[in-house]
Order: sequence, then C-alpha cells, then structure tokens
Amino acid sequence: MSRTPNPDRFTFVSFLLTFSIMPKCPTCGKAVEWRDNPWRPFCAERCKLIDFDKWASEEYRVPGPQINPAELPPEPSAPETGNEDEKYRQ
Repeated sequence: MSRTPNPDRFTFVSFLLTFSIMPKCPTCGKAVEWRDNPWRPFCAERCKLIDFDKWASEEYRVPGPQINPAELPPEPSAPETGNEDEKYRQ
C-alpha cells in the first residue's frame, strides 16, 4: 500500500521548513523564499521599502555616543584643483 503525501497534513518537516529553516522577513515576519528572491532578506518590495523608510526617517539608529557638531575638528581644505598635465610639461 503506497501512501501519497497529504498537502493539508502538518508534518514535522513542514514545521521545520516553516518555522526554523526558512528565514523570516525582518519587516512583516513572514517566511521568505531565499532562492531567486530579488528583495531578500525581505519577502517583497513593499517590505523592503518600509524598512528603507525607517532608516531614512531615522527611526532606526545605530547606537553610539551623541556627537556635537561644534566640537568636531575642522576638515582639511581640499587641494587646489587644476590641470594636472601642466605640472608634468615643465
């Protein structure tokens, strides 16, 4: 007697694929198909854009000390730009 797999049956393998092996989308938490996914690690372009907006609006921040721009050292001045070939023609 051969047994055919029942797609409605929840098996241990399907549990592993759904909850532990498949990575989850950082935005919505859905399982993400990794192979041939142009938006990975996200599940869709929408989730990728939501995440980008959070970075752009500074909702996400990298931890670190507060920096007062007035206390930063002055930036070195840029060298004079000109025709670099003239230096070597002399």
